[in-house]
Amino acid sequence: MKLDKINQEIKTIIEQHDGSIGAWGTKEILVTVKESYYTENLVKVMESKGWYLKEEESNEENLFFHFGIPDKIEPEQLPLHESIPSATQWTPCLSQRIVISILIIILIYLSFLMWTNQNMFSSDNKLLIRLLFSTFFVYLISNLLKRYFWRLSIEESEIVIEKIFQNIRLQFNQIKNITNEEEKNMTRSITILLKNGNKILCEGLNRKDAIEIKLKLNTLRSYKTNDE
Repeated sequence: MKLDKINQEIKTIIEQHDGSIGAWGTKEILVTVKESYYTENLVKVMESKGWYLKEEESNEENLFFHFGIPDKIEPEQLPLHESIPSATQWTPCLSQRIVISILIIILIYLSFLMWTNQNMFSSDNKLLIRLLFSTFFVYLISNLLKRYFWRLSIEESEIVIEKIFQNIRLQFNQIKNITNEEEKNMTRSITILLKNGNKILCEGLNRKDAIEIKLKLNTLRSYKTNDE
């Protein structure tokens, strides 16, 4: 395989970390790096892109990293953040809809009374009603902004959750010799998703948490045996 056929992003990452590609294949890359503070970060970045560290060697001058890609998983499928849709809308769950609907009905009714019979309310009551109006709209607008920028809709959350579990199943089948602690961490991540499933579907999956879970699972590839 020619060098120009290697993913340009991966090539750029290696060069940015003071490394050079010594050999390459369809699913393997041998990288030479001069010993520096770049090396640890290079491994983390490569793992986040779907490459796991198969072997590491060194001499007096250089470090040699042998990166590979697990079979059955294509590189473009691995980074979860590429498959997470952008947050486009807020879809409140049933309880939120009920509360908001009741508040809207009350405010509309009070507005109607104020409009048709202004003498019915004292100045203090009118001030209180205006305060209720202001509080409600501030609450509504702040929640809309929060959901728009940080959450996914229910439909998008279902897609993301399914992709997370697909990646978990694929990666779990590829990993051997996992330490007890790493296995506990992986099980804990899956359990959290299962226990909070209803909440996730109601409020939307947090983008940052999803990416962190994905990256944590990627690091488990370092426990894969070399002869697999």
